[in-house]
Amino acid sequence: MSEWRHRAVCRDQIELFDQTFDVNRRHHDAAVAVCWQCPVRQACLEDAMAYEMRGPGRFGVRGGLTARDRERMIRLERSA
Repeated sequence: MSEWRHRAVCRDQIELFDQTFDVNRRHHDAAVAVCWQCPVRQACLEDAMAYEMRGPGRFGVRGGLTARDRERMIRLERSA
């Protein structure tokens, strides 16, 4: 496990992040707010992007972005 994960704010709020797999925008907004206060948000986002660039799928909120936001970033990176 990556060292940064031990410092992630979300480690104590798993139930909130489990709810971000559905389409309820309220859950996504609450999870994103937690992420933006997290000291390891950038490391989390980089980890998510590296994993998702390989194509296994995108889900939930990671690194302060929704799966849809990360999908847009991946498309932009691939088109550049």
